[in-house]
Amino acid sequence: MYSKHIRSSRLTTALLSSCFLCVGNNKKHTLHCSQARQFPCSNPLLQHKNLPKFGTISSSDVEPALNDCLAAANSDFSDVESSFRAGKPVSYASTIEALEKIQYPLSYSWGVVNHLVGVKNNEDLRKAHETVQPQVIAFSQRVGQSRRLFKALNTLRNNKTEWDLLAGPQQRIVEAYLRDMENSGVGLTESDRQIFNKMQLEVSELSTKFSNNVLDSTNNFKLKVTNISDVEGLPMSAKALAAEKAKSEGSPEVSSTVLYCTHATYFNKL
Repeated sequence: MYSKHIRSSRLTTALLSSCFLCVGNNKKHTLHCSQARQFPCSNPLLQHKNLPKFGTISSSDVEPALNDCLAAANSDFSDVESSFRAGKPVSYASTIEALEKIQYPLSYSWGVVNHLVGVKNNEDLRKAHETVQPQVIAFSQRVGQSRRLFKALNTLRNNKTEWDLLAGPQQRIVEAYLRDMENSGVGLTESDRQIFNKMQLEVSELSTKFSNNVLDSTNNFKLKVTNISDVEGLPMSAKALAAEKAKSEGSPEVSSTVLYCTHATYFNKL
């Protein structure tokens, strides 16, 4: 649900995932959300410790929250890349777990925004989503095409001593990252990378536009029903709501318009 609109690979899905739960050497190593960067702010999209505060989130919260998350993520990822260049030991903690802590705040906020776009779509929210989406994709591409990260993960993969200490799930995560970075264009030349990134952005924008068009068409669909037997089997509450909708539009007939709204609109009114 939360990974909507970013589809280039499992690596970008990881950007929108929750915390990893890995098992190694018969011990559970859980990367808690509390280890990620915290934002002391009243913006509900920056409060990541508990369940999303959907009731207090407004469209005006989206841009400032995502801008803060992106600035922090880019800064922290630069620090991680610098640590690789400085020759510090490469480990699972310094690569995969470090990435998860960096990505979690952005994952949380962007995931909530995408969810709201899906269930509470409106013009202001669309504009805010469209404004920040290119920056979110750019960060995802930066991670996926980082040659320093790719080299560090390969170093971890080829270090037999360190590799053998990892549990099977951890090894598969590293291998998945390497494979997905290759699919994300880490090996492309600079000119080809620019073309690839432009195409990825276009695909995401088209996907968003298509989803919005489908939603608009669904919400605008109307079907007048003059024979009550045609809606036999529907709950009485749905029939009553359809009739009420028809009357509000100046028609005495039973209308099933509401049945063709989004699930969120329909079920909230039943």
